Amino acid sequence: MSDVGHFASFIKGIKMIEYITNVLDEYIKNSSVITANRLSIVNGKNDITEFGSVIEENKDLFLDKYANIENSNNNILEKCIIQIILAEIYYQKNDCYNSLVMVNSALAFMESEGNENIWIVGKFFQMCIMIVTGQVSAIYPLVDGMKARIYKTEKNELIRNYEVLRAWCALYDDAKDTIDYWLKTQAPNEYGEIRLEDSFAYMVKARVYYMQEKYMAAYTLLQSIINVLKENNRQMELCEVYMLLALTYNADGRKEDAYNSFEKSLSIATERNFIRLLADEGEAMYLLSKGYRRETGIKNQFLNKVIIASKEMALMYPQYLKKHNDYTHQLTNKEKEILILLADGRSNLEIAEFLENSQNTIKHHIKNIFSKLDVNNRTDAVEVAKRDSII
Repeated sequence: MSDVGHFASFIKGIKMIEYITNVLDEYIKNSSVITANRLSIVNGKNDITEFGSVIEENKDLFLDKYANIENSNNNILEKCIIQIILAEIYYQKNDCYNSLVMVNSALAFMESEGNENIWIVGKFFQMCIMIVTGQVSAIYPLVDGMKARIYKTEKNELIRNYEVLRAWCALYDDAKDTIDYWLKTQAPNEYGEIRLEDSFAYMVKARVYYMQEKYMAAYTLLQSIINVLKENNRQMELCEVYMLLALTYNADGRKEDAYNSFEKSLSIATERNFIRLLADEGEAMYLLSKGYRRETGIKNQFLNKVIIASKEMALMYPQYLKKHNDYTHQLTNKEKEILILLADGRSNLEIAEFLENSQNTIKHHIKNIFSKLDVNNRTDAVEVAKRDSII
């Protein structure tokens, strides 16, 4: 590049920094609405993920604006906002160490005071890092510790965020009771008005449908929000929707549709460095991305990073997004028939007569059912079978 070219590039870089500085200054003037009740700042009121690389490269410039600890609480809060923005950027590019440094620094101030909308974003990314580093068992105390502060605000949107956070954590912890309760009592209805502030909840609900193998319900939900996201230029959420569609198509055996949707998601993710957005889906993403690379022959550094990171998540959380009976039950048709009759309260003799088997045969099948469901009695066997939609 000529000297003139270098100078032009330098001037363009300066103007870009000035532009982003003005955007951030305007963005954080009203910290009470910066998140628009979302669990993100970079994808809060606006999607500013397009500025991620420039913000990261010039982080000292942005942080130094609020570096004086003698500043007012408002200015310190603004510094916390910048730190959480940087934590989000680092997390998505899979730099969890620097993400944790930034989010912990912000939360150190905000644990006792500060805007709750911004505080809950910081807590969310703290949880993300804990999950990625295999600390899912420590998540629930953290979530429960948030409850008093969230409910004290009496803000419905924050309470809704708290409840969906519990459901999201439960997906990694395979806590189906928590997931089922949220789905039945608190999940948003995709057949009514689509609310942008509920996008995270819609995405969690789509994952629950995927886990339950309700693929048509997942398609319907995800397709219903695409136009709204496009109209509002929500690139990060579009990336997630296309990804979830790709995973669902792949599980449903629709390879061509899966790869077409994955290409749309991968295009946005590559441009904005959303490694974790894809990789956090674990085994489902590992199988999809590996199959896509094999079938298309496309090899690039970003895709390889996604494959490596998703494999790590798959090994860490092998039960994530899987139906319980996918990996433990494996019941035969005969055993399922017996479970249905057990649920009807029938005795071994009644079951034997109905199925035209001996009582000893029925006892043998029931013993196998108990072993596969990891239970010790008929009542628990029926309860587990109903909970996991076996019967």
